[in-house]
Amino acid sequence: EYELDIQDKAAQQEKHISAIEKLEKAKLKAYKLASYGITDKLNQLTRKTNLKVDQPKLKGVLAKIPRTGKVFIKSAKKTGKSSEINEPLIKEWKKKRKPIISIVPRILLYKEQVDRWEITAIDSYGNIHREFHESIALCFDSLGKISYFDWSGALVIFDEIRQGLKHLISSSTLEEMRSYILKLLQEKLPEAINGGGLIVSSDADLTDVEVNYIDGVCPDGKTFIVDNQYRDEKGIIKFDGGNLDDCLKEIKERYKNGENLIIFCDSKANSQAIHEALVNLDPSATHWLINGDTTENPEVKEIISNNINKSIKEQQPRTLIYTNSMSTGISIDGWIDGVFHKDVYEHFSYGFVVAVGGIVEPVEVTQAMERNRNNIDFTIHSGTGKNKEDAENSCDPEVIRRQIIKRNNNGLSIWGLTSEILEERLGREVTDIEVIEELRKRCDPDTGNIIDPHLDLYSEVKARANYAGQNFDLMLFKQLQKEGFTVAVGETCREKNLDGEFHRWAKDKNILDEAEGISSADDITLEMAYEYLRTNVTIEQRRQARKALLRHEFPGIDLTPEFIYKNILKDRRRRVNGHKLWWYYYHPEITKEIDLGHYVRKLKQFSQGVIFLPDIKNYTIMIEELKALGVLELINLKNPTLAGVTGDPSLVRSVENPIEISKDDPKVIEFMKRALFRRYSIHTNLGLTVTQKTDPIRFIDRLLQRVGLGLICTRTEKVGDSKTRYYSINKALLHDPDRLAIMESLDRKFLGEDNSLRLKTEQTPEIAETG
Repeated sequence: EYELDIQDKAAQQEKHISAIEKLEKAKLKAYKLASYGITDKLNQLTRKTNLKVDQPKLKGVLAKIPRTGKVFIKSAKKTGKSSEINEPLIKEWKKKRKPIISIVPRILLYKEQVDRWEITAIDSYGNIHREFHESIALCFDSLGKISYFDWSGALVIFDEIRQGLKHLISSSTLEEMRSYILKLLQEKLPEAINGGGLIVSSDADLTDVEVNYIDGVCPDGKTFIVDNQYRDEKGIIKFDGGNLDDCLKEIKERYKNGENLIIFCDSKANSQAIHEALVNLDPSATHWLINGDTTENPEVKEIISNNINKSIKEQQPRTLIYTNSMSTGISIDGWIDGVFHKDVYEHFSYGFVVAVGGIVEPVEVTQAMERNRNNIDFTIHSGTGKNKEDAENSCDPEVIRRQIIKRNNNGLSIWGLTSEILEERLGREVTDIEVIEELRKRCDPDTGNIIDPHLDLYSEVKARANYAGQNFDLMLFKQLQKEGFTVAVGETCREKNLDGEFHRWAKDKNILDEAEGISSADDITLEMAYEYLRTNVTIEQRRQARKALLRHEFPGIDLTPEFIYKNILKDRRRRVNGHKLWWYYYHPEITKEIDLGHYVRKLKQFSQGVIFLPDIKNYTIMIEELKALGVLELINLKNPTLAGVTGDPSLVRSVENPIEISKDDPKVIEFMKRALFRRYSIHTNLGLTVTQKTDPIRFIDRLLQRVGLGLICTRTEKVGDSKTRYYSINKALLHDPDRLAIMESLDRKFLGEDNSLRLKTEQTPEIAETG
């Protein structure tokens, strides 16, 4: 019955799309951005190189690089960055009895280094504060544990530095420690250089961004850049930019023909659905799934810790489906205990990539493909990407930098922030002269602008990700060509099919299963939940933590699977965060207290580290912007009836007779004039762009989406040859029971007699990133 149902759907949904036409549209979009000076320059290495080579292996390069200072190596994968450079340097430093520190983005990468480079993982030490450290391998997240460590004369290795710095500067898991870790790098890297040490940073996709950042936080020592321009000839890529269905059908067909498949997905949801389809197809075979949910499973841990090549030899998996969790630190190269096994090297005969776009950058896709060292052919399904919904969605790093500085100046002054941090550090009131001196240290003497390499890095990484997200298919296409693949673009993409419908059904089912898992998870304390979030935990523990955070965020709400599925998982909290912003809109004083509590916590962090403006959140300026625009008054939501809902009488919950608006409505025209006048502050505070060409109705709808609502077309009026569409507030969204339940929950939390906000300011919660 189910198969008949989805066959009917597939028959009704024929869609022919030219992949070549889609790429041409993407090129036109890229040309338009280039006309504004925005290109993919953030993906390029333009700094002057000290050594340029073109060789398949980096043999002989080691003799030409200095033994102190900062060395940067750009060289393709499999060219020997580890074997020809890092391993010999480690042996040199061991002879010197000087410390060796390897810093990487992911645990899997340093675990591979431990075996290959014969260095010691941070978790292998019993008491890290007492034992001697000849060498230590760790993630950025753990740098705080070696703050006491003397880096003088150290060999500091940043392997996969591009991904590492992206993780350092933008990962939510590092937010609490980021300020301190940034300060640590700023102090310890010069300490290493000034003691005669060496910093080696390498990446196949090294750019100016990474070089400039290390130079910025460590101006000491000379910079030496190696650029190996060698590109190996690789396999053939069948590039498909249309429906996913054809790719899914090909996966099944190749599997039935006996091929062992390796499949990279840029989203956990796609990896789970594809894995489920293959298990259903052949339950008796071995199918590996490695993603964020499975990396802590004992079976997956065993696969990796056992050396994945050895695991392949023993288990003979028919498929390996993986996400970015396995994009670094794993090499399927056939080597087991120093012996090469050709059957392991050639075990996977064909590869697939399912990349929807906007999640990882194209260079991360090709890096993930290289986990299998054998040059096999791939079929790639590429989405077109998407614009980010957050405020910092520009492709220009300077725009993002100015936006962050201006937004924070609106919420607090840099003078005041600097003054309070100094007071926190010194434990006394500070003079204006001391504040001026502190600011002078952070400013360029010629321009007066703040010198902040950390903010520069964040702005460039963010802009690069935005550019890649908005031009994903074109960027991926170019990246594949640049890396030596032969890319063939499919002419057309066929209609949806049974495989695609099962995939979409399985993805939705997995979301519902996760909702049920969170709903039924054991209750734990909030403190334990925060502890879980700081460590690698099982799926069950992660679900317990998410449930505890939701109970804290929305006290009194029945966390049913339906509520979690709809409001937390399905749309990744977009609407529920809007509901919270709506509540804040009508409770500005409480919102200021929430912002103040967040500011106080950040102040304490910054006093121990560096000022990092991107981590400061401010909801008050968003509310003030919405009020200045008057969007709720425009659609008559200022003083509607409360429809019997209890709570603060100023809180707007529902409306019985919403007014209609159209793009030609005089009030709408006046509203858009006001929006155009405020276009810079709208972009700074809300991340929305307003121009003379902006569609009024679409813009008003996007504003309402910021508070969890939206417009709906109510009628169309035809006069002669012209049509006028009328819109009003979507009453189904306004009267949604879950929305009203969230409002009542926030009433209890912040307006009730035992609310935690008024008792303990330091426990003021933020919008939790539980989606």
